[in-house]
Amino acid sequence: MPIYLRQSTASQEVPLGYFVSSTDGVTPQTGLTIANTDIKLWANGATTLANKNSGGATHIAGGVYYCVLDATDTATIGPFVIFINVSGALAVRVECVVLAANVFDTLFGTTALSTYAGGAVASVTAGVTVATNNDKTGYSLAANQHVIVDSGTVTTVTNPVDISATSGNALVSATAAATATAVWSATTRTLSAFAFSVTLTSDYDPAKTAAQASELVKVLAAVYDSLTASGNTLTLSNGKTQTVDAAGNRTLA
Repeated sequence: MPIYLRQSTASQEVPLGYFVSSTDGVTPQTGLTIANTDIKLWANGATTLANKNSGGATHIAGGVYYCVLDATDTATIGPFVIFINVSGALAVRVECVVLAANVFDTLFGTTALSTYAGGAVASVTAGVTVATNNDKTGYSLAANQHVIVDSGTVTTVTNPVDISATSGNALVSATAAATATAVWSATTRTLSAFAFSVTLTSDYDPAKTAAQASELVKVLAAVYDSLTASGNTLTLSNGKTQTVDAAGNRTLA
């Protein structure tokens, strides 16, 4: 069974031995001097042996010694082998495994194993990122949260926006202003094309023009909406008339 070590952690004691006589292979060797350079380390994936970083081995009893590994010695996760070959004793080899800190703590420390058994999650304290799983069943947004729909169809809006309110009037006003500006720009280009010179005086007020354009649209809409019966005739300011027949077709005379 290997000895488990914690990755990149100091003060990890590892027993070494038995060290027995190289002559008879039985007699415990209790007075060996084992320096750090006598302790060779092989880490996972290495092609060479490294000396133990610092400190040698100390005798415990009956030919068993121990050494203390540090963060440098245990930096690499995976299989880890210690080799010791000193004069007067047979060579010793110790098998170890270096584990990630969280794995080691779960197995041998105070970190408890997860007890989650599956099922619905009542609440989440941190943000949840859903990457490949598009199933949002059971999720809901708080009142101050928003969702962006990149594609698909929105079937239900629980709180529709009423653009007839104050904010809606602002929207209509802004649209009317943009329309008036566009019409004036087109008119200017047309008149310029026929060699007319168009110059705005200081009395020109874009806001008033936009408001008038908005009101004019409403008046025209009201007038045209009333011309629905056959024979209705509208007399224009230039003297021309427009008649609407039973099919709703308008004829300008």
